[in-house]
Formats: sequence, C-alpha cells, structure tokens
Amino acid sequence: MKKIVIKTDEQAIEILDQALKKELDENVVVEFDGWPTIDVKYVGPKFNSSVTSSNAEALIEIQKAVNNAYTLLVKNSSGRLTDEERKALECVTFVSQGSSEQKTDLADAVKTIGNKLAGKMSGRQIAIVLITLGLAAGSVLVAKDFIANEAKTKQVSLQVQLSEQETK
Repeated sequence: MKKIVIKTDEQAIEILDQALKKELDENVVVEFDGWPTIDVKYVGPKFNSSVTSSNAEALIEIQKAVNNAYTLLVKNSSGRLTDEERKALECVTFVSQGSSEQKTDLADAVKTIGNKLAGKMSGRQIAIVLITLGLAAGSVLVAKDFIANEAKTKQVSLQVQLSEQETK
C-alpha cells in the first residue's frame, strides 16, 4: 500500500492526473499536509481585518458544497447531516490581523469524507474524489469573487457614463 502526501495544488493536479490515467495503485492512501486551503488576499480599506457580506456568502457556498459532497458520497443522497457530521465537516476561515488575507482550511472536512469512503471505494477512487473536491471548492470562492468584482466594475462604469451624460 503506497501513501501519497499532498501539500500543494500542483501536487494535487499531478496526482489527480495519474489517478484518472489509472497510474495509481488501487490501494493508494492519500494524506494531506496543509492542503486543501483557499488563500485569498483582498485589497482596499474595507478589507482591513474584515470579511464583507459577499465574502461571507462565498464562504457559505463552499461549506454548502462540502456538506452536499458528504451527503451525496457518504449518505447516498439520503437524510440530513447530524450535528456531529456538521461539526466534523465545518470549514474554518482565518483572517490575518490587520490584513486582508483570508485562509480557509478544508483539510479536516476532506479527511472526514475520505475516512467515511474507506471500504466503499478503492484508494484510487477516493483520491480522485478528495482531490477533485479540494480543487473545486477553491473555484467556488474565486468565481463568486470574480463575479462580484465584475458587477462593481460595471456599476462604476455605468455611474461614470451617467455622470458624463448629465454634464453635457
């Protein structure tokens, strides 16, 4: 039985590629060391040691995605999460003091899902599921943040255009 420790997104992508090509042993055990996390740095005065409502919304979406993945994979889409399961799956976001840096740790939640899948899937299959979940969770935050920033940019542009029209 081979053990693989994933520490970075790059390693995760490489291992996922190997797993999808069936180059990994079926009994492989995947462990995480500092991964998966979502590290984000926001710029601007309103982000000084704070989380905006749109940031919080994106973090809630990540938590929902983790909970849904657990329900689909472990509970076969049936039933609700127990309080104990919710606690085990809870993702924690750290906001650096005096900073706009946020780090969301998904490792414990992903490990919980992996532990529940042991015996139901091969090690290679579990590796595919957990790595995909870790990579996909980050994309939720990035996509929501991108959409929010695009909307703000368009709003400012529209306000400038309206202001220019009023002064003509």
